[in-house]
Amino acid sequence: MQIFLSFAYDEDIEQVNGFRGMLSNPNSDVNFLDGSCKKDYKGKPEYEIEQYIKSLIDKSSVTVCLISGKTKKSDWVNKELEISQSKNKGIIGIVLKGKNEEIKKYSDCPKIFDNKKYFVHYWGEPAKMQKFIQEAEKRR
Repeated sequence: MQIFLSFAYDEDIEQVNGFRGMLSNPNSDVNFLDGSCKKDYKGKPEYEIEQYIKSLIDKSSVTVCLISGKTKKSDWVNKELEISQSKNKGIIGIVLKGKNEEIKKYSDCPKIFDNKKYFVHYWGEPAKMQKFIQEAEKRR
């Protein structure tokens, strides 16, 4: 299964790269293909970035929103989640390791999680996270 990772870039890139490392580790309990954006788009027109992101989401079955305190206010995260919803992709939120104090309720997450149609889980064992992501794909 291919997943798209949505996250607040400046705040969380180091932890996200750790998550990506777990995805690429053949000995990990998490077995997904990372289909998210890895290009540097600084200075590029917004429409070009959006078209590229849409193409990546098209190829993925689940969007995994990796959440910290700044994720809710990220325009790009909210846009990626809206695109994912419009394309009927599975959506799940995972609160990044060590960010539990920043995220205590659904209203601390991006607005798409407010209606509780999509679930948010706290960082945990890789096998549990794999299960949560697979369940999100089934619920789409």
